[in-house]
Amino acid sequence: MEYNIKAILDGLKQRISTNDELIIQTPGGNIEMAKFYFSPPAETEEIDRLSTLFQVNLPQEYREFLLQHNGAKLFDIGFGECTDIYSINEIVETAELMPDIVPNFIPVARHPSCTIFIDTSREKKYMFSQAGGSEFNFLAMSFKEWIETLILSSGNYFEERIPQLLFKTIDDSELKIKKWLIEGYKL
Repeated sequence: MEYNIKAILDGLKQRISTNDELIIQTPGGNIEMAKFYFSPPAETEEIDRLSTLFQVNLPQEYREFLLQHNGAKLFDIGFGECTDIYSINEIVETAELMPDIVPNFIPVARHPSCTIFIDTSREKKYMFSQAGGSEFNFLAMSFKEWIETLILSSGNYFEERIPQLLFKTIDDSELKIKKWLIEGYKL
């Protein structure tokens, strides 16, 4: 099987029941029934309009996702605990609500604890998260790697479990090393 967005999503869909549900384990050992919603594909013209609106080239893997599904809700266990991968319209609406985001950052998804962005100025390893404030954490992943890791972690917020060593801020879009790493980690 070829390693691409379609193969990753097809693998997930094979595990989902006919009711669009999957039993998952959440942190702490709890078992939950997660629901899944996949939107119909986006048209190539819609994706091209998004690129034109933001004046960027979208990563090929992300374009492939939109051609499969113009948005999705993954691992929905209720109470807002899910991952929303935005539709093109939701991307535009969300971007309008975020004043002065770092240039070339496009909001593409939301966890309850953070927003996920693509930095279109980077060709590889272009995913970032933001939990609020001016700091964007560098995830060092492509969209394909991000969505695969999300699926393999059963929708659990793996971003919180990995040390965020590098970041960007709204005021300065250069990658910087976290202060605690430079000064040494203190318990």
